[in-house]
Amino acid sequence: MNTQINYHQLTVPLEFRVACAVYRLNEQEVLQIFINHSTVYDSLADQYTEGYSEASKTIGLYVAEKRRTANGSHAFSHCLENAANCFRWINELAKKVLSSSVSKRKKSLLYIDELYKNMKRVYTSSDTFYLDENRSLNFTKDFTVLCELHNCYPAEYLEDFMSKISISEMQARTGLKIPNDNFTMAFFMKIVLGFGRQNTAVPEFTDKEVDFICEMDEIRLRIHNVRSLEQRITILKEFYLEHYQDINRHINQYIMETTINVQLPEDFMSLCTIYNIQPQQFIQSFINKVSFPSYYTGTSKQMKWATLFFLQYIELKDQDSDTEFDLEDHYLQCFTDTLAKNSEKNNDGGAKAREAGREVIREWQKAVLAERAKYITDQF
Repeated sequence: MNTQINYHQLTVPLEFRVACAVYRLNEQEVLQIFINHSTVYDSLADQYTEGYSEASKTIGLYVAEKRRTANGSHAFSHCLENAANCFRWINELAKKVLSSSVSKRKKSLLYIDELYKNMKRVYTSSDTFYLDENRSLNFTKDFTVLCELHNCYPAEYLEDFMSKISISEMQARTGLKIPNDNFTMAFFMKIVLGFGRQNTAVPEFTDKEVDFICEMDEIRLRIHNVRSLEQRITILKEFYLEHYQDINRHINQYIMETTINVQLPEDFMSLCTIYNIQPQQFIQSFINKVSFPSYYTGTSKQMKWATLFFLQYIELKDQDSDTEFDLEDHYLQCFTDTLAKNSEKNNDGGAKAREAGREVIREWQKAVLAERAKYITDQF
C-alpha cells in the first residue's frame, strides 16, 4: 500500500523541539527566521553574508541531494525565456565583486518580483503556512520562488532544516578530531545568540534553570574521556531529552483539566468504533479548535468549524440565558477593534492579532466573573 505524504502538514523532529526548549526559543520564530534569510541571490553568491549564506546553502544542499529539477521547473514552464533571463541577471549580480551584498540582494528583488508575478503555483498554494490554529509562517517571495524553482514543497525545506538541528551531535564533536561542518546548526546557534530575533534581551533564569546550566557543564566534563562519537551522542541525547520532558511536565501542571460526564450517543460511538477513534481524543481535538481569536483572523476553514458550531450553540442558548449582554457588546467591540488594529499593523499571518484578541477575551472573562460574584454577594 502506498502512503501519500502530506506536505501541507509539518512534522517537527524531537531533536529540534529539544534544542528550542533548551535555549528557550520559539519554534515558530526560528522557522520564520530561516525563511526570511533564504534567498535566490544568496544561493548563487560566493560572497559570505551572515545568516543568508547558511540558510540559502541549506536549501541548495537539499536540492542537490534530491535532484528534482533535471527536467526544469514546472511553475515556469510557460515562461521559460523570461524566467531564464531573470535567473541569469540574479546570477550576474551574485558574481559581481565590487558591490556590497546588501545592495546586490536588494537589486535582485526586482527580478524576484518578476518571477513571482509570472510563475504558476504548483508547490506553494499560499504564502501562509499554518502550523496549527494559532501559529502560522509567512513565506517571502524569495522563499516561494525557491520552492517553485526546484519543484519542492515548503514543508520539505523546513523539515530538512529542522532535521539538521541537534545539540547532542554538535556538542559530541567538541574535543574530538572530527570536523563539525554543519553550517545549518551554526545558523541555529546564531539565532540562539540573538540573530534575527525580535527580542534579544537576556532572559531571567529560575533556580531550576541555573541548576540545569551547571548540569550541562558537568555532562560535558563527564563525556570528556568518552572517545566514541556515537556513545557521546547517545549520552547527550538522553540528558537533553530528560530535561525536555521535565519542561513539559512543568508546563502541563498549568494546563486546566477537569472531569466531565457526558452521554455518548449510539451514532457517535458507532462511528468512533468503525474508524478506530478514541472519543476523548476526538472531543479534545474539537475543543482545541474553539477560539474566537483564530476564527476571526481568517485562518483556514478547517480551523473554523468548531467555533462556528459554538457560535450556533450560543445563538440558541441566548434565547433563554443569563448572558451579560452589556459586557458582551462592550468586549466584542473591543475585540473587533483590537483585531483590526493589529492585523493592519503586523504582516505576520494574524499571530499578533490573535494574541492581542486573546488578551481581550481574558479581560472579558474577568469582568463576567466579577459581575457574577457581585450578583451572589448582593443576595446576602
